[in-house]
Amino acid sequence: MAVPQVAKLVALQHNCTRGGQVLEAVLETAVRRGADVVFIQEPKGAKEKDSTCSHPSFSFIRGEEAVPAKCGIAVNRASKCQVTELKNLAAGTANHIQVVEVTPPSGEAIIIANVYDRHAGSENNRPAQQAAWGEIARHQRVIVAGDMNAHSKMWNPSTTRPRNNAFWERLIQEYDLVVWNSEEETRMGAGAKIHSIIDLTLSSPKVALNWSMGPATGSDHELLQWEVLGAASLGDATSTATTGWDIRGWDPKGKEDKEEANAAAAKLAQAQECYRRGEGASVVLADDSTVEEVDMAAATLREAMVGTLEQHARAKRWCSRSKRWWTPELKDLRKALGRARRGRRTKGMSRLQEARRELRRGIRKAKRDCWNRFLQESSGVRLGC
Repeated sequence: MAVPQVAKLVALQHNCTRGGQVLEAVLETAVRRGADVVFIQEPKGAKEKDSTCSHPSFSFIRGEEAVPAKCGIAVNRASKCQVTELKNLAAGTANHIQVVEVTPPSGEAIIIANVYDRHAGSENNRPAQQAAWGEIARHQRVIVAGDMNAHSKMWNPSTTRPRNNAFWERLIQEYDLVVWNSEEETRMGAGAKIHSIIDLTLSSPKVALNWSMGPATGSDHELLQWEVLGAASLGDATSTATTGWDIRGWDPKGKEDKEEANAAAAKLAQAQECYRRGEGASVVLADDSTVEEVDMAAATLREAMVGTLEQHARAKRWCSRSKRWWTPELKDLRKALGRARRGRRTKGMSRLQEARRELRRGIRKAKRDCWNRFLQESSGVRLGC
């Protein structure tokens, strides 16, 4: 019997689009949901004072003094978690990143980076990327949460124009970070024409999260909620189990940059050579081969394939929030719901309620269709002997 998973830390993350009523809405939501910590990007407008960011239920970590706040952290006064700011890890980033150590009452400490990655004058000047990332990401228990302003197929298969992705892709691959986002877009600006996933939640493999989206706040970014689950609750089906491999880095086609294309071709050649070495040990089959010889050959080929993938491909770890039933139609319905949320003050609540009903109906249908497909694909399949 699986051990129940218990949340040791509840957190919200949100780009408040320069503060105001959005920040107030986020903090009220945090109170209702019992959040221990709120990680905020763009907490206040250019003309707002630091005193604007206040709430009786929260104390605030505002970052470097006399520097415009690009990030902010609100700690629930009722929380039993101990939160300590690690200023040395964010030095020289002009408040584009904050790093804290959070220790739940019954659990190990977690390093959490709150990020707002945006250029300061030019695309080559991104203060958030100047933090001590090597020291931050090397911890066994680390979470990176924020608005990365980055588009990549690594976390958004729908993107057609990768942008500002190289740094974050490299960090994810180098430290084997888990991407907890689903394929739902996290930003739906007015007139947006692309499926945008720029608000990310990443963690080291030893940190298990329960990730979801929260209610509308008035921002054009989605409110993200995640819970850090206790280590004792991790069973066989945790996020550390490899459920597939990403081999897109092997394909030189579609790479506009010549160096990237050459690197992809080199990776493909290395993978092919690794597989050939593995399959060389396979039994040579003939028309009179026995069942045992066929099984041995199949096992050898499988080991060669898995060995090649483990050595040369990036492991994919799907979290409990991954949705196999999510469809492009649901994406459109969610966009319509977002538009109805933002227009509820001028166009009334009836349109918002109808958009919610349409999305719920679409989700029920998608789940039903996904289940029926699974049953059809499984018919006639025999497990075991």
